[in-house]
Amino acid sequence: MSFRIIGLLFFALSFVSCWGPPTPEKGYPGEPRPLSELSLVAFKSSLITRAELNGIPFRRHGILLEAGTQSGSVSLQSFGAEHDCSRDCQTDESGLASCRKQAATSKYLRCEEKSYQNCTKTCLREVFRGTCSLKATTVVGKEYYIVASELSEEYILRFVDYSEQDIPPAISSCPKKRTGELDSVRYFNVSPDSPSY
Repeated sequence: MSFRIIGLLFFALSFVSCWGPPTPEKGYPGEPRPLSELSLVAFKSSLITRAELNGIPFRRHGILLEAGTQSGSVSLQSFGAEHDCSRDCQTDESGLASCRKQAATSKYLRCEEKSYQNCTKTCLREVFRGTCSLKATTVVGKEYYIVASELSEEYILRFVDYSEQDIPPAISSCPKKRTGELDSVRYFNVSPDSPSY
């Protein structure tokens, strides 16, 4: 094994040991305590951009809280249908020229320009946002999840336990509002023959 590979492995191990896996936010006062004495709340939805409980924001990997009534808010974002798409293709001229040079001496070799094109597709889509309030009761030693979905005019939040059972009051909703903003989404390595709508 070369010194370069050993160095890369050492760097990777150092990075993992320094940063470690993501850990839940601490949402209670005092010294750290085991999960058996607390409740864990996380969220499972790509619609959720931000969540906070009892005034403390947390990320997808969750927050550790003392059992009891939890209240807070969840910010959500989604996108409308893609439109006004455009496609930009760059041709690998040297690769195509090399192919054509070889094709001059072979009747079986075909050189299609689209085979040497690298295309990118860019589309616009409308941005929607909403903020839902959340209130739920947790018990010691349990894990909970905030799950979000969207309808045509509103977002729906569910507060569930580890087995996906709803925890009362389980469901809340909030309006899904147009922001007037447009988001640009880009796709790489698109086929030159794909439609650009």
